[in-house]
Amino acid sequence: MKSPSRFETKSIRAFLKILGSDSATPGGGSAAALTAAIGAALAEMVSRLNQKKHPSKEAGRRIDLIRQNRQKFAKLMTQDAEAFGKLKKQLSQKNSRSDLDRAFKVTAAIPYGISELSVKTLELALKEAPQTSRWLASDLAEAAILLEAACLSGRLNVEINLKSMKNKRFVREEAARLDRLEKKAARLKNKLMRVLTG
Repeated sequence: MKSPSRFETKSIRAFLKILGSDSATPGGGSAAALTAAIGAALAEMVSRLNQKKHPSKEAGRRIDLIRQNRQKFAKLMTQDAEAFGKLKKQLSQKNSRSDLDRAFKVTAAIPYGISELSVKTLELALKEAPQTSRWLASDLAEAAILLEAACLSGRLNVEINLKSMKNKRFVREEAARLDRLEKKAARLKNKLMRVLTG
């Protein structure tokens, strides 16, 4: 498989055209990363506008963290496609069961990272809710919805790899971690919504 170009450097129109093509990559993992990046960007925008009205060192540090997460999500768009390309190559070769398990584990780590980082970004977004005006409330709420969606989408892409693994202990442990991330994402999003509407 041809190595994917850096999706984060493409225009939105170009990326969506590739996503809608008959190529297997980019796929759901890259789409999840883009969704998370958009959610992070919205949270970053709200944070920067809040910082103008309520400047503080803590808020500045929070903005830096959200910005860094946004940049990581953008890179994960390509990393997910690259990981799938490597997995597909290994599946076409003769490999031991343990080698294939390792390959699936490496591939699953990318979407798991998307889910995990989405939750961390939700935590940062929640801290912005108390000082967010009603004019920006919908933007922050949308950020939370997108980040939760990215967490759930990342989970789907992890699970498709887990289904092919023989190491059932790892599969159970990873499924439990995904359950915790999903519940935490829902809890954070719901709390953020309550703060914004309360």
